[in-house]
Amino acid sequence: GAKLCPDVLIYKVGDMNYSEAEKMEFTLLRSWLKEINCNYASSEKEELVAQLVEGMIRKIDALIKLNVGYLCLSRSIPSLSDGEKQRIRIATQLTCSLRGLLYILDEPCKGLHYRDITSIIQATQDLIERGNTVIAIEHNKRYMQEADYTIELGPVGGPKGGYLISEHGKTPVPESKVQFKDIYKEKIEYMNIYQTGSVFHIEYTKRRQETVKKDDYRNLYAKEDGMIQSLDVKSGHILVKKNDYVKKGDLLVENTIISTQNKTKIIPVEGHVYAYTFHQYEASLPNKKQDHGEAFYQLLLNIRAQIPTEAVIDKENVLQMTSTRSKITLKMHYTLIEDIAVKGEDNEENLKARNMHNG
Repeated sequence: GAKLCPDVLIYKVGDMNYSEAEKMEFTLLRSWLKEINCNYASSEKEELVAQLVEGMIRKIDALIKLNVGYLCLSRSIPSLSDGEKQRIRIATQLTCSLRGLLYILDEPCKGLHYRDITSIIQATQDLIERGNTVIAIEHNKRYMQEADYTIELGPVGGPKGGYLISEHGKTPVPESKVQFKDIYKEKIEYMNIYQTGSVFHIEYTKRRQETVKKDDYRNLYAKEDGMIQSLDVKSGHILVKKNDYVKKGDLLVENTIISTQNKTKIIPVEGHVYAYTFHQYEASLPNKKQDHGEAFYQLLLNIRAQIPTEAVIDKENVLQMTSTRSKITLKMHYTLIEDIAVKGEDNEENLKARNMHNG
């Protein structure tokens, strides 16, 4: 259970072997390190041992400061919560001796309990007081209230967002730091920051002219009767399958709802539902004693012109061709493949169709 062979465990410092020290909580480990007597080391190594002990205590103090003093060195990474991992990462930086660094923190408060937010705020301030700069992507209001300067980007996430919504700060910021030269400020909308290895790159993105499209949270319903031929749904909860027969108003695909501990997210429906649909068309021509073959060809073209351009003809059957003194009439039956899904709201007809579908 110690993960080490007996030959290693016989060596002890302060009556503790490596495995026993590894299983101690950080708070107890700190007390144990403080009591270590370095006199057993040779005079040349005594100072070196003292520096090692001091360095370990400094690292443990940073962890205790971030309220993870209950952890121990034997804990594996997969067993840690997101909040614990986040605080350990920040604690590592608190003991870094370098100055003048730019830290970019991605949601430092993510996964933390409300009472732990204060320790993260204090840790961020400690980094700043040492001469570093911190840029944090965060949604926590308590954390944001402590920022010297806040920029809000939106109005949505992903490639559709990134627009500058608002900016404000608690302290005045020199104009040169927040404004671009006059020749650029009308062309630049926002900055894109990305990392390659240890190097951060900043790109100025041109102003976008297109409007932001709002998500459509309506479900997909059948706009006509048909038998399902195939499904091409990128997102959504599919309620039908291939070869199912559906009627107009049936619910085909509904929004997906993802619930987590913190929030509920609705993913809008996106996709197509193709079905075999069945139609009867007819067309007529004046009877001018023309050749029947020529008349049939002309009538067939007239009928095909009635078929929606996005539909694909699967089967085409002649039902009847009649001729009177005044006109020639052709009746045809078609099996088409077309997208029958349409966005719609719940109404009385749709709800009734859904209840019948659910049995």
